[in-house]
Amino acid sequence: MTDPYSAIVAFADENDTESDITPLPDLKPKDADLNIISLDNSAAYMTKVTDPWFRAENQSIDGQLNFWQSPIQFSFIAYIEQYQICSRTACTKLTGINSLAPNTTGSLGLSAYQQAIYDTLWNAAWGMKVKFAIGLLGGENLLAKDFLWTTLGNISPGLPNDQWITEVMNMHNISMALLQRRIIEYALPPQVPLQDNKTSSDYVVPTYTTEGKELCSRQRVRNAAYTTFSFARLIVVVLVAGVIIATNLILGKLVAWIQVRYGTGEAKRISWIEAEVLQLQRVAFEGRGIGPWTGTEEDVPIVLTSDQCFAGSKVFEKTESSALPQDEVTTAHDSVATYKASTG
Repeated sequence: MTDPYSAIVAFADENDTESDITPLPDLKPKDADLNIISLDNSAAYMTKVTDPWFRAENQSIDGQLNFWQSPIQFSFIAYIEQYQICSRTACTKLTGINSLAPNTTGSLGLSAYQQAIYDTLWNAAWGMKVKFAIGLLGGENLLAKDFLWTTLGNISPGLPNDQWITEVMNMHNISMALLQRRIIEYALPPQVPLQDNKTSSDYVVPTYTTEGKELCSRQRVRNAAYTTFSFARLIVVVLVAGVIIATNLILGKLVAWIQVRYGTGEAKRISWIEAEVLQLQRVAFEGRGIGPWTGTEEDVPIVLTSDQCFAGSKVFEKTESSALPQDEVTTAHDSVATYKASTG
């Protein structure tokens, strides 16, 4: 199974007491924090791995299976971190995180409120270092673990030749996620139980400046449990939709009333009514001798004689002496029921 064994850091300032090591001059980059990440790779791969960090070139045979394992116990990768913070008019130089401590911002000409923002960003960036991510997540920080056949075993298929690049990109993404989380925790510190009935909140150093308190109160974070919307815009949508619906319901009747009231467009009004589906059906029935009808100028025409039934092209009087076969009578009654249901 693959696990990062450790991560050590050397800060940009050679005299920084937080540094874990003092690297050789040839290994120490200028204006950057150097992280050395070691990997204890004990996985057994089904194919040879040529990735420089996960290299597995020693072949072994277990029964009928061939495995490849790392020829060395530890492999290392160097990861540098640089930071820069800008105002509207100036930027700090690219350098290590401790070299940008809040007491070094005089050249940016920040206001008191901007300084409070700077302090918050710097503290968040300090907690997003790769060393902390590896210390907190351990082997879960590695994407190569996703290739393992089981969570308890160490057998894995081969890895891509550029797996180390994928791992470094993942380390950076985790650091960005930690940065976002640290900003949130400025306004809402987590409640982590500790010993002696204490929590992590007991060790939070509160801000005493007016600007720091204001920054805390003005912070807003999206929450999946809630949805933000504009009530004014919602009212506008409801009103506009209501006007459209009301217009659709009354416009036709209003125009018809005006036409009748002032005697204009009568032919067009009658043509519009007779083009409706139920009126066209009425005309077809009248051609078969079915009628008379009322509501010829309404949405739904109604036949006047209740004792007249019809089925298809057959018209008959509903009497006791009806000579129609029983199946045709039933069909006719069903047709009347269907028609009445469709016309209300």
